[in-house]
Amino acid sequence: MGVKQLRLLQVSAEPILLLGGVGRIVQGLIGDLSDRYRISLATPDAESPDVPEGVASCLETRFTIPQTKWDRESRRKFFQQLEAGQYDLIHFHGGIASYDAHLPWRSPLHRLSLAGRTPWMISNHCAPSLMDGLFPPGYSRPAKAIKTALTWSSHCFLLTSCKQIVFDSRENEGQIRRCFPWAKSKMSTIYHSGLDGVPPRPVFAPEVVTIGYLGHFARRKGQQDLLAAFAQLHRKIPRLRLILAGPDGGDGHFQWVGDEIRRLKLEAVVSLPGGLNDKSAFWEAVDVYVQPSHSEGAPLALMEALWLGKPAIGTKVSGIPEIIEHNLNGLLVEPRQPAELAAAIERLVVEPDTQRRLGENGAAQILARGMTRRQMSENYAKLYTRILAGNRPSREIPAA
Repeated sequence: MGVKQLRLLQVSAEPILLLGGVGRIVQGLIGDLSDRYRISLATPDAESPDVPEGVASCLETRFTIPQTKWDRESRRKFFQQLEAGQYDLIHFHGGIASYDAHLPWRSPLHRLSLAGRTPWMISNHCAPSLMDGLFPPGYSRPAKAIKTALTWSSHCFLLTSCKQIVFDSRENEGQIRRCFPWAKSKMSTIYHSGLDGVPPRPVFAPEVVTIGYLGHFARRKGQQDLLAAFAQLHRKIPRLRLILAGPDGGDGHFQWVGDEIRRLKLEAVVSLPGGLNDKSAFWEAVDVYVQPSHSEGAPLALMEALWLGKPAIGTKVSGIPEIIEHNLNGLLVEPRQPAELAAAIERLVVEPDTQRRLGENGAAQILARGMTRRQMSENYAKLYTRILAGNRPSREIPAA
């Protein structure tokens, strides 16, 4: 395994306890690689007493960083921690615009790049394009043009010093490659996953009753399309129920969905349980899983559904077609098309042989494509080794 000598800092722009995919990924890396590296953690909630003991016990140190805007004081404290930690590698997790990466005067990434002492890399977990999330409503065309030019220039600079940018789907990687073709050697895809162990034997209900979705609420996640599709289908098949589980993403969409459920008078058949610390009851209840996203990375909940043998439907966006092969281990539909989504759900409701065939193929395809936590951690370990070998040739490098 190699000597646990080198120091690795895992940094997440999202709270590790947010109940989202990034937190699960970071926790998985800490647990899997703590026997090879001396790992520290920096997140908005790193010092929370609620960080699981199994994670906290693997950490050398942990400290808090801002969740959104970085000011002068937060940057000063961050670099004090870097100086004290003497890290051999820093691994940032977030979207393409995390850490104020588009603002050179505010981003800690730019100062880190200018210092040039510590190698760093970043995993892009969510942003489907370079401009995703950069423009608030009402932004004028001139302002968009200026911000677009600044963002592109800023990322050009960061790519000169970043050792690697990792994407969680080949589709997302391809989009960013087209923006920076000269830096394609610094880009790669690693499928992120929280799946571990042996997949359970699928259990199929005598008849489909409950449709499920799991993930934070945001317009790009497409919950509005699933709700519209369900409303259409419920009129034909009244026994159906819908669970829309996940935390409020903070953009007002959670409230909008709740209002729409009331407007459609579906309160008795549609539930909004919020974020789930324990997902077992959700998966026990769900007969068909739907991922109706408009844009994505590679959604962990969809992988988990296939792992558990749930017949699944996803949209033809981002990394979803890399998880679902149409009519083999799930069904694919166009995004933003509630009528097409309703037809796909109805097919699984009325065709038990189809739902059984898709469900039985789910876990096998996940394993075949290496979408497991163990494979994710091994891929990162190999990447760390390659980066460290190029920057610390005289130091002992843990074997991957």
